[in-house]
Amino acid sequence: MSVFETAVEATSSVLTSRFPGYSFAFASGSIIRGEGTKGSDIDLVTVFDRLETAWRETFYSTRTL
Repeated sequence: MSVFETAVEATSSVLTSRFPGYSFAFASGSIIRGEGTKGSDIDLVTVFDRLETAWRETFYSTRTL
């Protein structure tokens, strides 16, 4: 499995578990540009229909690509 495919698989579970009710999401950064490595992070922008306030969140997983 490629780094891109592994990142997409990991992203799906993160979106459903951490951001319930999201409308859509998109990724950016090195993974999307095709420059990602096993040590790359996954940059996600998650969009909701409505929010009382916006936020930025950083978290780490023990899962490696």
